[in-house]
Amino acid sequence: MENLVKCTKKYQKALLLVKEESIEQIKKEIVNCTNLIFVKSLDEFRENVDSNFYLAISISITNYNSVVDMIKQFPNCIFHRVIELPGSWPLENTFEISNELNVAKDIYLPFDLINHIKTEVQLDC
Repeated sequence: MENLVKCTKKYQKALLLVKEESIEQIKKEIVNCTNLIFVKSLDEFRENVDSNFYLAISISITNYNSVVDMIKQFPNCIFHRVIELPGSWPLENTFEISNELNVAKDIYLPFDLINHIKTEVQLDC
């Protein structure tokens, strides 16, 4: 058997477009981290996209078609989806976007997102 090397990518920063309640929850769990960037709109998110960032978008506060267009605009970036109730994308759109090659297959609830950020982002706390 050949040597198997486990490779884990650690992102330098996290760029998050989530609801205010989730921002508060994340800030409670991950205190005083300078490399968590919270934005309030998809346009602001698009302006800050970087392939070295952990990118998470709430499907509850974004327009599906605009997100698909943005994802296609940045094929070298990996996008993660967060679901916050109530959700705004129809179920078929939520699953359909999984077919994009640069979208992570998992969909995170806010508390799952916190745990995932802790393992994937080099946190500066």
